[in-house]
Amino acid sequence: MVDFPEDDFGGSGLSDLKEQMRKALLGNVIKSADEITAIAVISDWKDGIYSDSKQPYRKINGACLFADKDDDGVSRFTSFAFIANKVDGDWQTLKFKGLL
Repeated sequence: MVDFPEDDFGGSGLSDLKEQMRKALLGNVIKSADEITAIAVISDWKDGIYSDSKQPYRKINGACLFADKDDDGVSRFTSFAFIANKVDGDWQTLKFKGLL
């Protein structure tokens, strides 16, 4: 049996970050926020610069524990990558980037 990962994030605003992750998954991965029972932030920010536009971005990873829909006592979890772009000096909200 594998345990759901704990938060591994050294920054501030952890609860806001988890909520941004949940919202970024809506429509892309899940239909309803109720499908997720827990989120863990499993990395710190990784900064980068787009090679074409030279604009900054930052990536972060999260794990989501999904609800046990069939009541068999087993819930799956999946890790995802998220990205935030810096526009006019401000960091934008997270966007879903893909599976890890």
